[in-house]
Amino acid sequence: MNFCKIISLLSVCAILPAYAQSPGGINSGLVIWMKAETGWTAATWTNQSTTPLFAGISQLNVGGTTAPAKINNAGFNFNDAIQFTAGAGNVTGIAYSTTNTYSTTNFYGGSTAATKNVTYFGVSNSANFDLFSNFWSNMTTGQCGANRCNSGFRTNSVQFGNATQAIVYPATSRNNIGVGRRVSSTNRSSFINGIETNSTASDTFNDQGNYAFSIGYWPVFFANYAIPEILWYNRNLSNVEINRVNSYLALKYGTTLTQTTAQNYTAGDGTTVYWDNPSANVGGAFIYNIFGIGRDDASGLHQRISNSANNSGTTTTSGSYLTISTNNNFTASNTSANHTDISANNNYLMISDNGGALNTYSTAISGIPNIQRSNRIWQAQKTGSAIGCVYYQFNSITNPTANQRYYLIAADNPTFTTNVSIKEISVSGGTATIQVNQNAGTSNYFTIGLWDNTNIADVADTPFGIDLTKTSGWKPTSKNGYMQINSVGKSLVLTRVASTAAITSPIEGMLIFDTSDNTTKVYNGTAWRALGIIFNRFCN
Repeated sequence: MNFCKIISLLSVCAILPAYAQSPGGINSGLVIWMKAETGWTAATWTNQSTTPLFAGISQLNVGGTTAPAKINNAGFNFNDAIQFTAGAGNVTGIAYSTTNTYSTTNFYGGSTAATKNVTYFGVSNSANFDLFSNFWSNMTTGQCGANRCNSGFRTNSVQFGNATQAIVYPATSRNNIGVGRRVSSTNRSSFINGIETNSTASDTFNDQGNYAFSIGYWPVFFANYAIPEILWYNRNLSNVEINRVNSYLALKYGTTLTQTTAQNYTAGDGTTVYWDNPSANVGGAFIYNIFGIGRDDASGLHQRISNSANNSGTTTTSGSYLTISTNNNFTASNTSANHTDISANNNYLMISDNGGALNTYSTAISGIPNIQRSNRIWQAQKTGSAIGCVYYQFNSITNPTANQRYYLIAADNPTFTTNVSIKEISVSGGTATIQVNQNAGTSNYFTIGLWDNTNIADVADTPFGIDLTKTSGWKPTSKNGYMQINSVGKSLVLTRVASTAAITSPIEGMLIFDTSDNTTKVYNGTAWRALGIIFNRFCN
């Protein structure tokens, strides 16, 4: 290659655009992207969009005494949020707002009032999204009236000018994902955790006066909760695109995309599905409390620690019962300094469960005697091989008595009969931690088992021993006795059989050597199991 060609190639590389990260990989039309972890100061919040409507948004103070503050790991799945604190009656406070310098053409797409369109997103652990983010007019007369031709989130609704679309928030969740979308004057939608409510009623689009954009404020009220992230697109996103953005937000903030209508979790590349609804419905409905860790470079997301945001305050439905992390740290925020990075893009580990009651152990597992499993079963769906050993921490486990032991039981199927692994877990203060190898097995289902001998009667003294002396009446007794056989150069030979079928009436504890496959086997009361062959899913 000659010098001129080299210079030509370098010139082409120099003008190629930089790779743009965006929520769910959806960059077209993104005019506002406010993230708590990037670009925030108390005075100014910087817009992270590559095509921003404004560079940043400044602080607005109306009699406020407490400025917004960044909080870490406070209910947003170990990620940052900005805490807003309003004064009495929410009529004073400090928030963020532009001046009234915009028209609807700045934040809506479409060429006419009838076809103007927009899509906006928010994540909130408040009872509703009131005052979350809004465009509002300086006009309070005419068609605008007291509503100020508002577009954005208000109490239990999303708004588009004077048109209101109801949105209902589930009572047993936090970190809800709300979406408002206007396609046309007869097509508006609200979404909550991915479930759409649509309206075809005709609206009258209002475009009067000049508009300001505010976060945590709407004249004349202030928010009194935390806000982690805000997204506005000046076009109507398709349902497929909304799913990709929702997947990004759900993975980041531990939100369960509601499965009353089947929804997958889709990566920012638009093709990788890292939680699959059909797979979650094999052998049961493992569609509750969905959360996970993963790396999505197209979205700029690297989630290293996670639990489900679902929490109704009871252990039977709480998703935060289980936390997973790339290292043995379950308190620090989601940063590279605090947790081990995931080494490659598009690698994910997603956890969901069957919604069964926690701390209730009532189901026996075939082949594992004297242990009852929890009614709660979890399913792990893994994408890629970069996530190997992961730490699991179970919370709010009932502390064991002296006669109880807890075990983590994992298998390739939800009935726990294929490639079963079992390991005792130590519970202290209601918490147990164990490291699991996610690269072991084709599928992963796991649960907690309880061994409890509280109601098992003590074994009475029984004759025990081998008598070679022919002493009359020699019958020693012993509790918990054992037999020792010593030899200098000989070994013990177990009963050799052609197959387990040769033992027509096996009893629990029986040992044989099966010559059909040259393995030593023990009968556990229900099945013969080979000794020394263990399918190990546990690290260390």
